Amino acid sequence: MKSKLRTTINNENVIHFSSVPWLNFTTVTIPKINPKKDFIPKIIFGKAVKKENCMLMPVAVFANHMLIDALHINNYIKKLPGILKLLIKRANKIVLCRFNN
Repeated sequence: MKSKLRTTINNENVIHFSSVPWLNFTTVTIPKINPKKDFIPKIIFGKAVKKENCMLMPVAVFANHMLIDALHINNYIKKLPGILKLLIKRANKIVLCRFNN
């Protein structure tokens, strides 16, 4: 049986995800990005901390404005708590905070 897993990667439909679960950041800088050549969005997750009855986690999004507007990033950020809630559904003890818009 032949594997259906793609073994080649091109720059289409790619997002670079990174996680630094030991770091609670307020800002992140990625050095040496060439905005004319680097079109791959980058999303970085930081340390999740419990505050009162909520889990808070910093998220940094880097994207080339030629391809993505703030509206797209806002839509992603709005959907993120629901995505995370699905991932931790079995640990039904955690309540995710809503983002203030």
